[in-house]
Amino acid sequence: MTRTYNDPVKQLSREKLREFIQRNVLRYRRSDEVRVVCFPGAEVEGEEGLEVKEVYDSLGIPRSNVVGLEYNLDNARRLENAQLGIEVVPGERDLDYFAATPHHFDVISLDYTGLKTRSVAETIEFIAARQLLRVPAVLAVNTAGYREHRNVQDYLRDRAHLNFAQDDVFWDEAQKSDNPYLTFVLRGRDRTKKIEDDIPSLRDAFTREVIRILHWGKLARAKIVGESDPYVIGYPNSKEIEKKIAEAFNSGGITAEQGFFLAYPTHMKYFQDYMAHLMGLDKSLNLETVKGKETLHRIVAGLYGAFHKQYITTATERYGYTSNKGTPMEMDLFMVGNHERHLARIRDCFVFDENGTLVLNLDRSNTALVKRFGRALEEIAIRSQESLKHFRDLPLRVDLGSSYVRPPQRERISKKDAIDLLRGGCTPKEIAESYRGFTKMQLAGLKAIYVTQGKEFTE
Repeated sequence: MTRTYNDPVKQLSREKLREFIQRNVLRYRRSDEVRVVCFPGAEVEGEEGLEVKEVYDSLGIPRSNVVGLEYNLDNARRLENAQLGIEVVPGERDLDYFAATPHHFDVISLDYTGLKTRSVAETIEFIAARQLLRVPAVLAVNTAGYREHRNVQDYLRDRAHLNFAQDDVFWDEAQKSDNPYLTFVLRGRDRTKKIEDDIPSLRDAFTREVIRILHWGKLARAKIVGESDPYVIGYPNSKEIEKKIAEAFNSGGITAEQGFFLAYPTHMKYFQDYMAHLMGLDKSLNLETVKGKETLHRIVAGLYGAFHKQYITTATERYGYTSNKGTPMEMDLFMVGNHERHLARIRDCFVFDENGTLVLNLDRSNTALVKRFGRALEEIAIRSQESLKHFRDLPLRVDLGSSYVRPPQRERISKKDAIDLLRGGCTPKEIAESYRGFTKMQLAGLKAIYVTQGKEFTE
């Protein structure tokens, strides 16, 4: 098997990453201001930090601004001995690093060699919940695209199941039901069965999962929306929601984690009604942009996300390639932003009451302020919806090609020729490595019979 990581198609993938960073980060920030964390790689002597050399050096990002994570201690020592000038973090899992680091980054590049597992998603959850991306920023996720084992397929199927939450048609159907919880859970399961054998669709579900995690922002590690943050304390429907979720567990046979996430759309609807009431965001506010309940819910949802530091996805690119080792790989690139600029314009219009609940504090007699408030709310809502478009309408995955070269097929050897070679002094190992047709053990048996025992060979 080829040992080098310096192959043409991998270089092309790094080129795509470099171009994406150039367009989406360096337009807004000087290269010497950009901070990066990545897996620089050091599996092969002389090829330490290829991503650093081919991506960040080319962009003028100082190596002192690059943090390299390397769990394997031998590889970490090789990186340190190469004296690249980057900060090397040895022997620490990426998940543990992002769960604890106080630093923020403009580029986070997760160049995994393994599959799309739950631990990868958990790492991204910590990145989102701890606000480690300094927007505008780039998140790159590289994972293997070969056939997943059963546990990973089950995980991806769960993600596909969950992410039907953003399907408008499905959502409308659930809302018209007498029991939207069970409709959502059971119909979602039926839909998931239809794509059970469609592995590319399951892998698409993982791309959507990354966008969804980013969209949750500070709540990315919370299991029930609104239950673990001081912005929303004890709103009236919480206990009823928990009761209905429990009923869904018992009747639908789903896991607790699935239930918490699957109840999100209905839970969110209750939350929007409650927050709209608290903030006085109703028709009496006379905001030009609020034209009905659906728009109101959209605005409240956007405002909710803004206050919880959600990341909005503003650009997505997806690539696939086959490495020189024959491994199919998939790379997803995300540009992320947030609502801070728009939120800053209206932050003084909100206060926290004695219960710690966010409430509206707007002087409605100030016409100019009300208009500014309305425009900012609408812009936040629009940006949130645009982010969800990236979720619903994933771009096609562009194939960058393959650098895998199949080894030349060895010549098949006959039994007679194998015996002749054995009699001539060749070892079973030498013959097995040079020809196909016999294993080393089979050749050892032939040697015992026809060489050691001296039996004559007959066709």
